[in-house]
Amino acid sequence: MEKLIQMINQLIKQLEAQSLKVESVHWYLLNNLQRFKDVAENSPSLHAIENEGRALSRFCIDSMDWEDELFKATTAITEQARHAIHA
Repeated sequence: MEKLIQMINQLIKQLEAQSLKVESVHWYLLNNLQRFKDVAENSPSLHAIENEGRALSRFCIDSMDWEDELFKATTAITEQARHAIHA
């Protein structure tokens, strides 16, 4: 779980360093990542973490360009979450 939190923090910092337009895809991505981080850090339930990972994954698939580096970085996070949950 520690690696997952590190990956989320790194991507959050990357997004926060940008001037994000309110309600842009990247702004929504940042909000989704922050919510996922909160659940991953504070929820004792692996089911809750898994659900939040699925929500983040659905957001990316539905809203982002699949060739975008942020999409790939976020997908790596959701894959790490699945790995951490099932390990």
